[in-house]
Amino acid sequence: MREATILGLDPGSRHVGVAVLAGERVLVSEVWHLPTDLTRACAELWTHLAALLGRHGAELLAFETYTFYKDHGYIDTEVALCNVLGVIRSFAGWGGGLRVVECTMMEWSARLAGQRPPKRRDGGAGYHAWKRLVAGSVELLVRGQGLSWSDDKDYHRRDALGVALWASAEVKMARAIAASEARQWRAR
Repeated sequence: MREATILGLDPGSRHVGVAVLAGERVLVSEVWHLPTDLTRACAELWTHLAALLGRHGAELLAFETYTFYKDHGYIDTEVALCNVLGVIRSFAGWGGGLRVVECTMMEWSARLAGQRPPKRRDGGAGYHAWKRLVAGSVELLVRGQGLSWSDDKDYHRRDALGVALWASAEVKMARAIAASEARQWRAR
């Protein structure tokens, strides 16, 4: 059975991490830099997504959704991110046959790194150490594919790959369950 081609996104208000996996092979790992004008950012994001889907024909779009916290304090960023997520969701609906999986940072990163993120109460030191652990886990899973991380200081590329790897594992699990259920049904 052919493995799914998965488009993984780590959306941000100004940068979007992008990954395309075909099975375990990384086809794309990049960051899209969005303009500060929100209307232009949304239009460019749509154009980038359409071009990427046209080149790679992904069957599954997986992206990290965002949890809004009342004490976060960056309303402009949150409004921009809501619009970016809206474009991604709209694009997924337009994509005809494109399956969509949304996940939180906690879902995909805990699966890959084996632990949930710490609270940011310690000034962020524990959180940043945890982000490095998650990034290292992603690097291990795609090692040997000639990827360099020197331009990924904010982890957008590795986060997008983490989302795509998480979705790939979810697809494999769903297929295994379906195959098991089919075998059980035939055995009756």
